[in-house]
This record gives sequence, structure tokens and C-alpha cells, in this order.
Amino acid sequence: MKEKAKDYINQINEILENSSCQSAGLMEGKSGLSLYYYVLYRVFREECYAQKSITLFNQACADPEEITMSDSLSYSLGFGKAGLNDLANYYKKEAFFEVSEGPDSNEILLLKAKELIQQHNFDYLKGSIGIMHYFLRRNPDEEARSYVKLLIDELLKEAGENNWGIYFESGDRDPNCKICFGLIHGMAGILIVLVKAYHYGAETEALKELILKTANFIMSYRQGVDILEGKYSFFPKYIDSDGKPHFNSRLAWSDGDLGVAFTLYKVNEILKSQSIAQMAEFTGLNTIMTFKNVLNRFNYRDIATKITDSNFKNGTAGVAHLYRKLYEMSGNRNYRESYEYWIGETLDYLSVELPNGHYKDKETSLLEGLPGIGLTLLSYISEEELNWGEILLL
Repeated sequence: MKEKAKDYINQINEILENSSCQSAGLMEGKSGLSLYYYVLYRVFREECYAQKSITLFNQACADPEEITMSDSLSYSLGFGKAGLNDLANYYKKEAFFEVSEGPDSNEILLLKAKELIQQHNFDYLKGSIGIMHYFLRRNPDEEARSYVKLLIDELLKEAGENNWGIYFESGDRDPNCKICFGLIHGMAGILIVLVKAYHYGAETEALKELILKTANFIMSYRQGVDILEGKYSFFPKYIDSDGKPHFNSRLAWSDGDLGVAFTLYKVNEILKSQSIAQMAEFTGLNTIMTFKNVLNRFNYRDIATKITDSNFKNGTAGVAHLYRKLYEMSGNRNYRESYEYWIGETLDYLSVELPNGHYKDKETSLLEGLPGIGLTLLSYISEEELNWGEILLL
């Protein structure tokens, strides 16, 4: 299967070579393409890929207007300055090449992150959590640690609390979506960033308690699966303004039980709790068991998973890479088998998608186009850990 994956990587490269990209951002533009070409260079050691990566990154940095989509997005991790800075720091850590940050850019990003927290914009790609994650991926220094502490304090000011734990209401989403649970829009993403802050040097009892109470809130909404009723997930996608949980969350990187399982594994690295460890494994393995049961009994995979293509955000590539990370954290062979299965599904989708131009007009999007799929396949064929997934909270 690895030879087949290499063949599709070559096809992806050919399509990208003939595609144009105007935006500069990490998730849809030249920065994301730069990351892809850098990882290609890591795997194949062909100098042309390194040069392509550097050229794309320099182009992304050259014109600030390219990242100005709106006031908030221009500072975001997914589409703006935080993403450019994050990638620059990643290249520095990788000893690839160095780019100096713009004057006062981190102070501006700090102020924007605080403003977005106050607006309850906790989105990873477009809001405060992505900017905070950028600070956490910098090499620790006094300035970065002070920024992280300030942002944690801001988060605490905006947190809600009830008998089950601590939660964060989303003010930037659909008004009916009061509390989201996903990696990129909600509680799971916030919790992962809090865990990273703890490891970064903010090892306080207050932060440890915040992590515990946030995890407890998430776990309090766990309900049983009922495939006869069309209920496939333990945890809701969101809680509405009336406090009602809405289930049937997709199997994906973006949201759903896979991301919650990954988050709980990460939380347990700090809390060392048997109940959290059991919930993490129970949740992760249930995604496998439920999928197999639905497939065997009803043969309607797309309804149970909402997967319709191979993209990273909501498709097979992101699911595959999440199972890979679950296996690396737990050593459970079931996750390894699921990783191999979803890699196979990714290749099957590509056999149809690439000839039919499925990704036309979004070829260069890291999350919804070809680079994210290519990165997943590069990790599959590589003998070394490539670490690109850290940019995507993994």
C-alpha cells in the first residue's frame, strides 16, 4: 500500500505544480503549501522541494495585504499573522531557515487574542485559541510565558461553571450553538491548549484544576450510543441555547468523538486519573466498534461518519492521522488497524477524486484540498516522525 501512496503523492505534486494560490494563510494559502513542500523535502531530500518551500513562504510574508481578510482573520492562526509566525518558528526549530518576526507583531497578537477571548471567539483556526497555540509553540522565554499566563487569566474570566465543571460559551458561532465540543471550534481544542500551557511552564495548581474541571464538564455529557436510533457518538457536537445537547457528530479531525478521545488522552498525561484514562480509551475504541457495527448491519458508512471524501478537515485523511496519534499515545493495536484502514480508504477516494478534479478550485487548501492529504500520506510512507501535525493540535 505504501507504493500506491507514493504514486498518489506524485499525482498530488503534479496537480499542485499546475495550481495557483493567491492567499498567504496557513490553512488555505502559500504558507500551508510551504509546509507541504518542506515535508516533501524531509521525506525525499530533493533540493527543489526545499527551494519551493522557501519561495512560497517568502511570498506569503512579502505582501501583508494578502493576509488581510478581516480585522480578526488577519491575525489568526489559520489565515493571518499568527500562522505565518508559527510556521517561521517551526522552520527555525527544524533548522531549515530563519525568518525574523515583524516589529511588535507578538504584542499585537497578544492584544488581539485577549480581545477575541473577551468576544468568546475560541475558534482554533480563526480566533483566540489558535493565537494562544502559536505562543505555546515558541521556544519558552520570559516574554512567551508571560503572554501565556495573561491569556490563561483572560480565559478564566470568561469561563462559566456549574455543578459538572467549567465550560466556555462560543460567541462567534451560530446563536443556537452555545457550547461546541470539537477540536477546531470548541471545548476539546481549548482543553488541548490548556494542557500544552501546563507543559509549557505554567504548572500551577490553578491551571491543573481548570484542566480537571473542563475535562469533567465534557465527560458529564457522555451518553450511550444507539445505532438503531441513529445516535453514533458518545459526546454531543454542541449544546444549544436551551441547554439541549445535539449528537450525531461526525467522525473527523474537526469535531466528534475522535477529537474528544485524543484530548482526554492528553489530559491524562497530567492528571494520571484512572477514570479519565478509561474514558479516553472507551471513547476512542467506541468510534471503531460503532463504525463496524453500522457498516455490518446497515452498510451505510457515509451516514454514520458523514465522510464523503479524503480531505483532512472532515474526510478520511484527518481520521487516519488521528488514529495514528491515538496509537502512538496508547499502544493499542486497534488504533493501528484503524489507521491502516482509513489510509486505504483515503487511497480509494483519491483513485476517483484525482482523475475527476474533485478538488478543483481548492487544490491548495491545507485542510480541504490536497496538501493535508499529501502530508498524511507522507507520514504513512516515512520512517521518521515528521511532526507537522503539531500545527494542527496533534
